[in-house]
Amino acid sequence: MESYHILFSLINDLLIRGLFISTLSIIIAGKLMKTDPHNALEIIRWILIVYGLLNICEVFMGWYSSTNMLFYFGRATGQYWYIFYIQIIPNTILPLLLFFKKLGRNKYVLLTVSFLINLSWLFELISIYAVNTHKEYTVAQNANNYLWFLLLKGLLIGGIIYAVGNTIAAFQRRRLNAR
Repeated sequence: MESYHILFSLINDLLIRGLFISTLSIIIAGKLMKTDPHNALEIIRWILIVYGLLNICEVFMGWYSSTNMLFYFGRATGQYWYIFYIQIIPNTILPLLLFFKKLGRNKYVLLTVSFLINLSWLFELISIYAVNTHKEYTVAQNANNYLWFLLLKGLLIGGIIYAVGNTIAAFQRRRLNAR
């Protein structure tokens, strides 16, 4: 169970936070370089699908764990129940819609899903930023630094995925030409 949470946190921290920026950078790079980012967007699609499946597993483990059941039940039926569902639905159901090839191959659908997945922690970051701006300026400065870090990380991950996608496309072309 602990290794699952470590794997989930690693995927969440490395790939998911900043995935909107990565997807946007892949789309823009494809337009600027006049290349087809299909393979890179396919990688993004499968990252989102795997993330959705991992989220579903985490929710089920939470519902069937005696320690977490009260936590989930309290959040799902409490005063701010709608916030709970705004956080759960984009992270579990929306990525599974990408199993449909027509939806999964549309770059704007991928961009929208990657934005909606990050929406819940973005709301949280904005609320922390707004509350702490009135108390301490150091927390606001840390939030600004974190946003710049996410931007740079998204651009770096997007560039790596774009390069891998173009490498796969080059190998596919070489294999077709060898026939």
